[in-house]
Amino acid sequence: QSGSPAINAGVYVGMPFNGNAPDIGAFETAGPQTYYVSTTGNDNWPGTLSQPWASISNGDTRNLLNPGDTVIVQAGSYAVTSGVSLTNRAGSNGNPIIYRANGVVIISSSATSVVTIGTNYTVFDGFQVTGSAHEITINNAVGCEIKNCWIYGPKAWGAAVAVNSASNLSFHNNVIGPNLTWATEGIDETSSAGG
Repeated sequence: QSGSPAINAGVYVGMPFNGNAPDIGAFETAGPQTYYVSTTGNDNWPGTLSQPWASISNGDTRNLLNPGDTVIVQAGSYAVTSGVSLTNRAGSNGNPIIYRANGVVIISSSATSVVTIGTNYTVFDGFQVTGSAHEITINNAVGCEIKNCWIYGPKAWGAAVAVNSASNLSFHNNVIGPNLTWATEGIDETSSAGG
């Protein structure tokens, strides 16, 4: 109820909430949530605009994301030692989990793959990805979309996007290169790969 001392008085325990903090004694469900990531964030924070996460994969790793949620990654350079791994939380048909760059977001890593997507219905939108043999790898996933990305590598060889046993993928408005080509292993013929 409006004006109750229980509103915004709870402690964050990893569940979505409305307002500045969870309410005490209430289960809040607000539908799809928007979370934020920043180079000045902290993965123990709730992922709000004022208290963003530090890691792009934090919501996936901690199993906080649900179908329809969006992760907004604020402008900056994200050097990720072991790459960004999105392998735990899947979206659903019509309600993907969306990772969206807000401004120029550069993700770099020397891991085998800079970004690994292994969950269904994941959208990766607007990022610059560089630094490895495979910039983006999609494994055993259905209905994923890579769009508005600039995918480039420092090496004279490598795959912009490596696809392994995935289907119904979409690639739109991406820039590939220099030094990279498409690589597909086990790609389903219903997938589309193009600029």
